[in-house]
Amino acid sequence: MENTKDIKVVKNKKIADIHANSFWKAALREFKKDKIAAVSVIFIVLILLGVFIGAAFIPRSAFSNVDLMDTNLAPFTSGHILGTDDGGRDEFLLMVVAARNSLSISIPVTVAVMAVGIFLGLMSAYFGGFFDWIWMRITDYLSIIPTLMILLTILTIVNNYSIWTLVWVISIFSWIAP
Repeated sequence: MENTKDIKVVKNKKIADIHANSFWKAALREFKKDKIAAVSVIFIVLILLGVFIGAAFIPRSAFSNVDLMDTNLAPFTSGHILGTDDGGRDEFLLMVVAARNSLSISIPVTVAVMAVGIFLGLMSAYFGGFFDWIWMRITDYLSIIPTLMILLTILTIVNNYSIWTLVWVISIFSWIAP
């Protein structure tokens, strides 16, 4: 009797809602079991929030201006958490800004490369045969090209490029790189 009641409830809900709820419930259940994974996810989220939100409040002068009086200070000296470099710039602030820049480029590149890879993989699996053979020959050819040299050449030729230009240029060549 109880099973028929559950079936009636399921018929009234959308299937997408059922799958979404079951995914989040399963994820929550797994994180409750594995405390290290839960702590790791929280740690990664805090680092990402700290990098993206923290870097927004750092004035450009704090990490770009050279101060020769503060060169090579030891950590925790004069308010510098990790000390300073040869130019007197705060190492911690440089690290936060570098992490923001790296993540701002690597996350979109990863998404774009995964989209291209999934699309081409699905097309090769669905059509197979000649289509698969053609993509394998293109992949074989592109895998012998020194992509780093091409990327450096393209980025040297392009004078004014934005972060999105850099993302797309890297994405074009990195879906093949080993």
